[in-house]
Amino acid sequence: MKKGLLILFLAILAGNFLSCKDKCNETRIVEKQVPITYPLSDMRNNLKTIAAREIHAAGKMAVKGQYLFINEIGEGIHVIDNSDPANPRFLSFLQIPGNGDIVIFNNTLYADSYCDMVALAISDVNNIKETDRLKQIFRSGWFNEDKWSILNDSLFKQEYKTEYVTETIDCENPNMVDPEPVNSLRESTISGNFPKVFSRLNLNENDLFTIEPLSGLRRYSLSNPSSPVFISALTIPQMESPLFWTFANQKVLYAPFFARTILFDLSNPSSIPQISVLENRAPCDKFIFEGQIAYVISQGGGFCGNPVSKLDLLDISDASAPTIISTYPMKSPQNLAIDFPFLYVCEGVNGFKVFDVTDKMNVDKNLITSNTELHANDIILSGKVVIVNAEDGIYQFDATDPKNLKQLSKISF
Repeated sequence: MKKGLLILFLAILAGNFLSCKDKCNETRIVEKQVPITYPLSDMRNNLKTIAAREIHAAGKMAVKGQYLFINEIGEGIHVIDNSDPANPRFLSFLQIPGNGDIVIFNNTLYADSYCDMVALAISDVNNIKETDRLKQIFRSGWFNEDKWSILNDSLFKQEYKTEYVTETIDCENPNMVDPEPVNSLRESTISGNFPKVFSRLNLNENDLFTIEPLSGLRRYSLSNPSSPVFISALTIPQMESPLFWTFANQKVLYAPFFARTILFDLSNPSSIPQISVLENRAPCDKFIFEGQIAYVISQGGGFCGNPVSKLDLLDISDASAPTIISTYPMKSPQNLAIDFPFLYVCEGVNGFKVFDVTDKMNVDKNLITSNTELHANDIILSGKVVIVNAEDGIYQFDATDPKNLKQLSKISF
């Protein structure tokens, strides 16, 4: 009996030994890269109006009456009295952390603030007030390739700190480390030469659309402009993303993706069905509209994916079957604006051009102005004043005679 018990004891001891070996662990000090995150309250509590300041990195521009609003990429909005375009006066700076886009509807300005969107009453520019905030409707984004995302309900700016921690590891896998925090932009195929900023916001009549590049867009009613109300959403198939901006015209939404632009029907607030597809397009394509004509610029090469830079004129009278009217080569188109019959096109380092587009089949033969001195990135129109966002400043021109543009002022960076 005793011999039997001894054998049983040795068997149990051996089993425990083998079990311990199978579960070999080791305690050691490990160097880890830990994400640095910021409370969302820091961002939300820092929206305020401060003294006017110089422009350093101008982004999107918007006009409301006599006032010009210019985004400072990632930081906020310059408020400028432009009643005399020859002498624009800086009034204040609206500090909005993580701001890259602005649109104005009636007397309300909408601005993104990292993951949030804020509505701001601007009827009195000397007393701008936040009227509503839609929280965490965006998950990720970037400013000049500096990416950010939401991680565990905090703001993560792709920053890490080194920490030394004591932990128990598996002897069989001594080099095993924790996975890097998940965020959509780092895991996406977006890399390299993508836009410095993109359009988060778009207006169509009484609706506001918010864009999430890798997932889709959301539609809000502006029946009460001071407080947008969510009404529907459109999820983007992964194969189509990213979506950098959208363009709306006559109840039709134009969404440029890789290889094609999809047209969606906006006539029914509760749904956003697809109408048709424009093949051979790219995500950097930009549209403007005049009547039944869409003017579309495409950038060639690089991230944008087009083989050539060009200007297309499309007949959009039938949204179910848009057709190309004519195509013209461009050098490096960045943005465009129209005051029919005059089409303004920014071409980056190649300046900007003005075409008379009365004759749709001979646009290239009707170039009436070419300014090659400016590195022109963006352009908006305010009546007969042309406002150009260039590399070294904001230029304003009197366009009473587009054949003879006269510079009124320059806000230097």
